[in-house]
Amino acid sequence: MGMPSSRRRAVRLASDGLPRAEPMSRPREAPPSSLFGAAVHDRADGATPIESFLGPLNRFESRNAPRALYLAGNPTLLQEGRRISIVGSRRAGAEDLALARSVAECLVQAGISVVSGLADGIDTVAHKTAIELHGKTVAVLGTPLSRAYPASNASLQHTIATEHLVVSQFPESSSVQRRNFAMRNRTMAILSDATVIVAASPTSGTKHQGWEAINLGRPLAILEPLASSGIDWVEDQIRYGAEPLRQEDVSRWCESVEERTIVDESLL
Repeated sequence: MGMPSSRRRAVRLASDGLPRAEPMSRPREAPPSSLFGAAVHDRADGATPIESFLGPLNRFESRNAPRALYLAGNPTLLQEGRRISIVGSRRAGAEDLALARSVAECLVQAGISVVSGLADGIDTVAHKTAIELHGKTVAVLGTPLSRAYPASNASLQHTIATEHLVVSQFPESSSVQRRNFAMRNRTMAILSDATVIVAASPTSGTKHQGWEAINLGRPLAILEPLASSGIDWVEDQIRYGAEPLRQEDVSRWCESVEERTIVDESLL
């Protein structure tokens, strides 16, 4: 049964099963911290509790939220204004990449920060478009701050860290495993007021972010033609409240997205 897209009650909990942890190919080391962007932290290990940026988390948010974040760049991007994630395939075709650029342009024009995961394909286009149009962008990593994955995006990561914001939930001592990227996608959903899925495959890790957005009651849009692709998880998410969206309706949808409402459940 569909529910209002602006604020949906959490109706389904994400599966606890993560992809089997397997070592990834070694990510490239990012530039030294003095070049990479000023680190922001409250704790001795260099991390800042996530509540410092988002305020009190409700029971749905706290289920998959990291306890703390490692930041490089401007932390006010997690505290001021609306943030919408643009996510999708690493192997997107030209039409899908053009669609991702169009969505990012709409967000910048509306004064909304573009959040993405710094992966190849859709993520890269989303970040670059925001930068080129003098908007704001937040990169959420599946690696520690000092590493870049893919290596080809090391320069882009450096630019975002020095001029915008890079976020990681992974300490420097942690290894890079496949499950990191599903965790990263869930964290992106928590940090964003809404999520737009541009293009994805039947096995895409993007689905983790979609389910997390639904769990949180945050707006989730799935763009055409993906929304009509017949992919099982796409159809499931639409049944649970995701909104199929045509390109010409993106601006209207973005304007309808509200900032997250902070509710301290301990006071209820």
